[in-house]
Amino acid sequence: MTTMDLIPADAVPRFQTRPDGGLDIDTVYTRCPQCGIVATSTGVDYAITAGGDFDPGEPVELACPALHHYRVTVADFLPRDASCFCVRCGSPIVVPATADQVVCLTCRLYQDGPARPTDAVSHFEAADALSRPPKAALKR
Repeated sequence: MTTMDLIPADAVPRFQTRPDGGLDIDTVYTRCPQCGIVATSTGVDYAITAGGDFDPGEPVELACPALHHYRVTVADFLPRDASCFCVRCGSPIVVPATADQVVCLTCRLYQDGPARPTDAVSHFEAADALSRPPKAALKR
């Protein structure tokens, strides 16, 4: 990832829809309330209108990369206020500056975001460890 260029928070919509009217989940960034990861969802459930389009007036159920499930509204979608280039195809992508993981909308590659730590234990590994039940103590 290159250094992020900040853009006005209201310059890019907080989400996009697909040609069929459904929600493009690769454009929806939220912060998981359980582990703090900022990324797109690994699973989504949302209401649709009578015409079959995404209904932004209803809550959306999401799952973070650490598989925590939570419910949000469109107001909780983070603004895509920074830009970078895809590490595979070089396309420009617009993401939240606080994202741990981002998705290229051209080639759909999931890649490190601007806020992903570079230390030995990544934010995802730490969140994954927190999401697992503790190991039982070994008995001798």
